[in-house]
Amino acid sequence: MNKPYVVIFTGELILGADLDTVKGNLVLMTGLTEAKVAKLFEREGEVVLKHFASTADAEYLADRFYQAGIICDIRDCRLTSSNPGHEVGGESSLVRLLKHFGGSSSRRTAARRKQA
Repeated sequence: MNKPYVVIFTGELILGADLDTVKGNLVLMTGLTEAKVAKLFEREGEVVLKHFASTADAEYLADRFYQAGIICDIRDCRLTSSNPGHEVGGESSLVRLLKHFGGSSSRRTAARRKQA
């Protein structure tokens, strides 16, 4: 598999985040319509956002969602018995838009603070 790392949207918000604020942040950060963001939160279960070749690229997307107030998982499909996201067709408009945004290490920094 050329792109074994996947970013998974679980719908989990960072501690203390308000759902409406998080949705608004995602709209502002991605340019998606409110309806598309609402659909993302309405889905049951996990949603594969994108496959990546490196953990650094996967971390970049996860950081963008963290900045909006959403916690995403990063998984290595080579280490699991199932391959999440293989049922998904091409990239969603959300993924195409997020490719164009810069990231930061805010997710990693917050995780380090939480562990301390």
